[in-house]
Amino acid sequence: MTRGSVTGRDGGSADRAQAEQIDFLNGMIILLFGVGLFFAGGNVLFGIGVDSNPDREGATLNADRRLVEDLLVSDIGATALDRGCVDAYFDTNETGVCSRVDRLDGSWSELRWLRRSLGVENNRHVNVSIVDNGRVVTSQAGVSYALGPTPPPDVAVFESNRFVRFGDGGYRTVSVRVW
Repeated sequence: MTRGSVTGRDGGSADRAQAEQIDFLNGMIILLFGVGLFFAGGNVLFGIGVDSNPDREGATLNADRRLVEDLLVSDIGATALDRGCVDAYFDTNETGVCSRVDRLDGSWSELRWLRRSLGVENNRHVNVSIVDNGRVVTSQAGVSYALGPTPPPDVAVFESNRFVRFGDGGYRTVSVRVW
């Protein structure tokens, strides 16, 4: 073996050094990509259930269904809202509500009435209204069909709207907002 072949005069050690640099570069790219995936995945894993959108969206849809299909109708199978049930609910009159709920108490605050009747968690806010052409409907007895605070402009609000028929044949929009 001559000294020239060991020092790399033929280019063998230079090729080997270049291959090691490419291997190092590929290893670093894979490592950084993996670290990025770890932090991106960790953010998703630790964020779900804390204050995630599916929780609020699900609460909105469940509250909407509960309101329209159970609390504001005289019978579970009814397809039209009952005016007396609607008046009692928005007047927070627990004895007049037509639902099968025995845990409502009109002496509570309006927000607690909404949370309790719609099954919304205590850390959520809810607003319920019945509107016609963008205006809140008022009953003949003077009961405004709107309960709950107005959502602040700086929070994500989930809204569910249903176009429903009243017993008198008129159609209105029931709006449930949760934030």
